[in-house]
Amino acid sequence: MSVPIDDHIIVRGHAVFDTASLCAGRLYRLQIHLRRLIDSAAKARLKLPFGPDTNANIERMTQIICATCLASGQKGANVRYWLTAGPGNLGVTPSGCVPSFYVLVFAALPFDKSWSMSGIREATVPESEPCISRALVFKQRRRHRKSDVRLGVCNSTERALERECRILHPCFWCG
Repeated sequence: MSVPIDDHIIVRGHAVFDTASLCAGRLYRLQIHLRRLIDSAAKARLKLPFGPDTNANIERMTQIICATCLASGQKGANVRYWLTAGPGNLGVTPSGCVPSFYVLVFAALPFDKSWSMSGIREATVPESEPCISRALVFKQRRRHRKSDVRLGVCNSTERALERECRILHPCFWCG
C-alpha cells in the first residue's frame, strides 16, 4: 500500500479509520464497522469516495475489503481501513481533493490463551475535572521566569500541577 504525499491523511490528518477482525477467514461484523466509519466520516466532513449514496459506498468498500483479505491469504488477521479527504493539494482545506479509501490486512496481535479463561484485568478511573486534558498555556510577561508557566486548569490541584509543570517544562522564552 502506498499513500500519496499530498493526501490529506498526511497533510492535515483529515481521515477516519476503523479496524475489523478476520477470524477463520470470516470478517467479524463488517457492516457495523462500515456504518460506524461512514458516520465518523460525516462528522469529520469527509466526502464518500464512491458517490453520495451511503449504501453504494458500503457495498463497494465491502468488495474492496473482501478482495484485499483474499489477496492476503490470511485466515486470522486485523483489517484496518481508512477513509481520507484524499490527494489533491497541500492546503488547509480539502478543496480539489479526491476522497480515498485504503485497506491493510496485517497479522493479528498476539493472544494469550489464558485470557479467554481468566479474562483481562481492568481498572476504572473516576472522571475528574478537565484539568488533565487541558493544554499548557504559556504567557509571556515582562520578566521571563520559570514561574511564568501556567496550566489552563480550574480546580484545587492547579498549584501542584503548576509545580510539576515547571520541573518538566521550563518557560520556553527563557530556555
